[in-house]
Amino acid sequence: MLIALVWFVGCNNESAVQEEEHEVHFSYDGETGPDYWGSIKEEWSTCDHGLDFTEVVEGELHQSPIDFENAMAAAPAYTLDYDKEVQFKMANNGHTIIFNVEENSTRAHVSIGRKVYELKQFHFHSASEHTQHEVHTAMEGHFVNVAEDGSIAVIGILIDNVAGAGNEALGSAFGFEIPEEGEENPSVITLNPSKMLPDGKVYSYSGSLTTPPCTENVAWNVYETHIGLHEEQVKAFQEHYDHNFRPLTGLY
Repeated sequence: MLIALVWFVGCNNESAVQEEEHEVHFSYDGETGPDYWGSIKEEWSTCDHGLDFTEVVEGELHQSPIDFENAMAAAPAYTLDYDKEVQFKMANNGHTIIFNVEENSTRAHVSIGRKVYELKQFHFHSASEHTQHEVHTAMEGHFVNVAEDGSIAVIGILIDNVAGAGNEALGSAFGFEIPEEGEENPSVITLNPSKMLPDGKVYSYSGSLTTPPCTENVAWNVYETHIGLHEEQVKAFQEHYDHNFRPLTGLY
């Protein structure tokens, strides 16, 4: 997930958000890649937890992503209020393609127990960050929801590269031109988030953001069933980002 999200949660001044985004430097390769995130900035030290998880006592590590080989998927322990028309704008923030909810849009929510998390954005990684039996899918989508106290719940979808039409709603999202790095597509995109999610069971666990500052206690819920995206749209995304995933770091 994205550092921009954290500053959105904690900062109401748009210019301050933009300034902080320019100060942040991380990548997925080399000296600013995942192995070094924890040393780039002191407040990112949590990312170091994933450097060598074999040395961490099982049950104490809460970094994401993880492999679901030994995990049991179960019925969702949350209530989705996603079945509505929500307005988004697509942007390229230098780390991924992100669809931000418009300020005056209808709001979508996830409820876990008595806590309500509001959908703020969804974005994508390639290849997938989470794996099943150590196998990546072509892409992974993250629907990021934030509660009033700043806590985060993420709904994840594993996406296959398919020759057919795939998921209609997801295909519609990628029917708009992907902007260049640092730019936003000016078109308002109206989507029903529930239509981009499969039915069935989810893998649920307490993990972390998958980008700096790697904040923990994120409520993860990743669907076991995959959805498809047409191969041409997968290719269009991968022309911008074909390696924007954090390697496996966690234990279930």
